[in-house]
Amino acid sequence: MLAGLRIAQYQFILEARTPIHLPPYKGGVLRGALGTALKRISCSLREGNCAACLLRPSCPYGVIFESGPSPDAERLRSFEQVARPFVLRPPGDERTVVEPGDDLEFTLILVGRAVEYLPYFIVVFRELGEEGIGLWNNGRRGRAFLRRVNGIPPLDNRREMVFDGATGRAWNADVVVRGEELENWAQGLPRRALQVEFLTMTRLQHEGRLVRMPDFHVLVRALLRRLSTLAYFYQGVAIDLDFRGVISRAEEVVTEPLSLRWVSWQRYSARQKAAMDLGGLVGKVCYRGQLEQFLPLLAFGWLVHVGKNATFGLGQYRFVR
Repeated sequence: MLAGLRIAQYQFILEARTPIHLPPYKGGVLRGALGTALKRISCSLREGNCAACLLRPSCPYGVIFESGPSPDAERLRSFEQVARPFVLRPPGDERTVVEPGDDLEFTLILVGRAVEYLPYFIVVFRELGEEGIGLWNNGRRGRAFLRRVNGIPPLDNRREMVFDGATGRAWNADVVVRGEELENWAQGLPRRALQVEFLTMTRLQHEGRLVRMPDFHVLVRALLRRLSTLAYFYQGVAIDLDFRGVISRAEEVVTEPLSLRWVSWQRYSARQKAAMDLGGLVGKVCYRGQLEQFLPLLAFGWLVHVGKNATFGLGQYRFVR
């Protein structure tokens, strides 16, 4: 199911030089700053219309933020947009001020060919730290120093430095998890009853509407969409599955809510010039049934999140052992 897939995880550590003001949930600030800065650094033509740009297929901003199916794509041509090949997982604390000398840490997850663009992400967050990051406060944003970037293979406890801010040196480190490795790891998960905890607002849709109950087949549908688009457009891998059969079997799995609740979250989108309501589910649920065939898919979502707006860090979950 996951053969050919490549996923990498990196820890960014910024040290505050002046107070950095942030909202309790920091995913929106980090994601918004990333998009604006990456476009400024990457765009050479300054046309503003990525869809008509001849450099879009090779431009870092075009690949990461403006990807869409080409007219000659053999699959998924009906998709106007596709899932973005990254996730910004914000820090779990709710600090609203990072004081000078304190660290602001977050995790960047890259999928497929996006792994090759890691240097651009490093440059972007180094410049954002120097220019100002976070919320405006007294007419300015807080400044920070990108102290270090570590590669963190999610299936073991290694940490390998890939960028040292003090010297400006960068290293290549093989911290990529292959799909085959993830499938093997997934076989260690429970096969009859599995507790899942949604850590950040999870926005699952079914029949065009957000759901308030993460029924197993709804979760599986969302994971299948995410897997098929990320694998095809960023890895060149076509997922060969009986999707209807998989969903039919997922409908037989029982969903037992344990501590679910809906959490509201609003952010202002400068691009759409409007406030957006991005609330979602958090809490625990237990899935009971024949789970073995779904374990690789669930492990994939554990790494790259699930549901709408995952690039903001939404849709993060973990397995409760």
